[in-house]
Amino acid sequence: MGTAIKVSLAALALGGVAWASADWSSAKSKAEDFDRKVEELRKRAPEETRRIVTAVCAAKQDERKRAAESATSEARSNINDKFSDAERLERDALSMLDEVQHDDKQKDHHSDASSLESDIKSKWDKIKDFTREMRDGRPPVAEWMVSHGESTVHDHASRCDAHDIYMSGDHAACLMASGETCKVIELAPDNSNALSSAHDRARRFKSALDDELKKTNSDLLKDLARSRSDFAKCKRFEVQVDCYKMCPEVGDDNRFRETSASWRSGC
Repeated sequence: MGTAIKVSLAALALGGVAWASADWSSAKSKAEDFDRKVEELRKRAPEETRRIVTAVCAAKQDERKRAAESATSEARSNINDKFSDAERLERDALSMLDEVQHDDKQKDHHSDASSLESDIKSKWDKIKDFTREMRDGRPPVAEWMVSHGESTVHDHASRCDAHDIYMSGDHAACLMASGETCKVIELAPDNSNALSSAHDRARRFKSALDDELKKTNSDLLKDLARSRSDFAKCKRFEVQVDCYKMCPEVGDDNRFRETSASWRSGC
């Protein structure tokens, strides 16, 4: 019985070797599978980058970094899954093509196998570079959108008569002294959630300022008047929200085009 089992295992082993012997048709088919997977990656990478742009553009100002991190994490996972599939196909295809090149029975296909092997290696190097930053979880567009979103708000606020004012836990991004009617201006990305939140913040701060105007001696209003004398003229405040859009376009080469923020008032 033991001998019979050994013979059977040997036969299976030999059968396995015979099945795995050089096969040009199978090698070429595996290379085509690899090509298809690489093409999927080439298309998927810019799609994932565009999803990051969309996620950040839809976030509130103070949530843009978190939105970028979440979208980047998801993109990284999606790309790495497809990359692993392509890597497995690349490895299998090269192994099968190498077998063809070392099989005397496949001499007619040695040259074609060698050419296809070089083609696969070249495509693999390119797709590795093409997806590297996404696979590492550091797509340039994410960092660019977060940092430039912060800088454009900072630059816009620097034009205000007073900015980054805190009072009783509330915060105003921008105050403008414009005669008797002064303005509480909030700055936000141009999307519905951010605008709704900005209007709420501005109204809260306006209400707090209205209460300050009723006081005989308001330390806050005195401080504002010292920073800019026109604030002493304020008899009422109104709310305004200025919003910006800065959503870069992403090309099929997975590169994004830097763009300046587009601001509008009275959002």
